[in-house]
Amino acid sequence: MKSAATLHFLLSLLALKYGASLSVSNSKQSPQIEKVAIIGSGICGLSLAHALQNSKDSAKCNIEAHVFDSRKSFNFGAGAGIQLTGGLATLRKINPDLHRAVTNAGLPLKQIRSRCKPWFKSEKPFATLLEMNLEENIKIAGGAAEDELIVDGKVQACAIMRGALQETLMNTLPEKCAERVQFGKLLTKIDSGSDGLICQFNDGTQAGPFDMVIGSDGINSAVKEYINTGSISQGGKKEGTIYSGIRVQYAIQDGKSEDEDADSSELVQYFGDAAYSLAGIYGAGEGKKPSKGAFLIFKDPAWNGPFKKKDAVAAEKTNENADWNQDVESVGSLMYQRIKDSEVPDIEVGPIAQNADRFFELGVYFHNPLSLRGWSKEVQGSDSRYVVLAGDAAHAMVGIMRF
Repeated sequence: MKSAATLHFLLSLLALKYGASLSVSNSKQSPQIEKVAIIGSGICGLSLAHALQNSKDSAKCNIEAHVFDSRKSFNFGAGAGIQLTGGLATLRKINPDLHRAVTNAGLPLKQIRSRCKPWFKSEKPFATLLEMNLEENIKIAGGAAEDELIVDGKVQACAIMRGALQETLMNTLPEKCAERVQFGKLLTKIDSGSDGLICQFNDGTQAGPFDMVIGSDGINSAVKEYINTGSISQGGKKEGTIYSGIRVQYAIQDGKSEDEDADSSELVQYFGDAAYSLAGIYGAGEGKKPSKGAFLIFKDPAWNGPFKKKDAVAAEKTNENADWNQDVESVGSLMYQRIKDSEVPDIEVGPIAQNADRFFELGVYFHNPLSLRGWSKEVQGSDSRYVVLAGDAAHAMVGIMRF
């Protein structure tokens, strides 16, 4: 399978969650792709590995995928909640067994409600903006939407914890592919060898040769920096990012043994004064009690446009926290107080913030979505071999969209 055909195959399969994006301008024949390096073992990287090694078409392609991650190991307990809609349908196309495992690890998502503080004095603590039943709305849309998103009478939508999704993706990889997932591998250089591309890492090791290197290493992608500049600085650069002055606080309440089992999930949005929140329940893995999650988005009180206020210290230091490995205990009391101050209806959101086991905080940054260099780069001297991007490395998502 030649380069353009391979990339078309990947693009058709990788809509999971982030809508992984691959792009190559191929003006001449490239070598047959048989060995691929995937940089990053997050949701996108593991989904790529499944598409290449665990799909009905993988035997035809005969591509060997190797996955490298800069972290020391997985942390399946980290992260907030994720909504899978079209991505769940895509998983089914990749591998029905994989789809079944993810479905069992999550909770069916059936309802989305949108509410705000009451417009007038009312006995109700909120006013209703929107009530959306997913199945009803999909059927109203009809056509391809209904065909793709309702399968065997079941809506292809679920709510799942990020760690549970990542754990399921990892545990369902074919054994040989799972053995090729390596940790502690921070990419520092991409070279052209006699037989392909060579990846060098900060521990002094190297791997290859590869026929393609795919960067699925997130917002601060080292692979993207290589495409833009031809080199990689230590850990990659946050090139062209601007702090927005918007912050997001997350609260996660892990499921307890005494909790009642939930058979489905609904997400509820609440709008207050200059603040927005969301609460929901998420599957935490097959056989495990579900978790509750809430987030609050608000303006950084220490930020005034592009300037920090003289009498305050901005909380920008937490950055975007793409790995969700942060544990900020002090966020809890601050989050609940902001919920009260902004008059966000304190129904689901407040109790989760008060009883949460874990908290996260991040700053929202503006990323330039355009690049004159695109999402791919032909490596000089490599006989038309390419480095390409997928997922957040290609198109960074605003923090709140990852919940």
